[in-house]
Amino acid sequence: MKQGKEMKKCPRCGEMKLHPDNRFNVLSRKDNKTHICSDCGFAEASGAFIRSKAKFELGQLVWTRGVNDKVADDEEFAKFVTDSLKRHAKGDWGDLCDEDRQENELSLREGFRLFSAYEKEGLPKIWIITERDRSVTTILFPEEY
Repeated sequence: MKQGKEMKKCPRCGEMKLHPDNRFNVLSRKDNKTHICSDCGFAEASGAFIRSKAKFELGQLVWTRGVNDKVADDEEFAKFVTDSLKRHAKGDWGDLCDEDRQENELSLREGFRLFSAYEKEGLPKIWIITERDRSVTTILFPEEY
């Protein structure tokens, strides 16, 4: 980049990922006028699609810095995260034992916290947790818990 054309801070994630030329950024779905980085644009777009098909309210979708960095660097992992979130939203709890699946079904009926775990060969395992008040769903690596 030429002198004076440094990346700017994205208003959604706070990272220095906003291109100085807005043609390379995306508009936030929240107000359709704020420019955000492409990673945040992906998160908003996939979140809107998944919410429309959800079995329960997901609340705000967030992920840890570790998941964010891996999504930004690895397209296959980004697809795995999106697919896993779709499964979680539909009540497919992933790679859990029968006892934990039954606990999630109870939690879904009674309004408790929901927990899913997903694995795919060659990719790191992820957990997805939706809080009991359905205000937020977090995607994280087990070691970040």
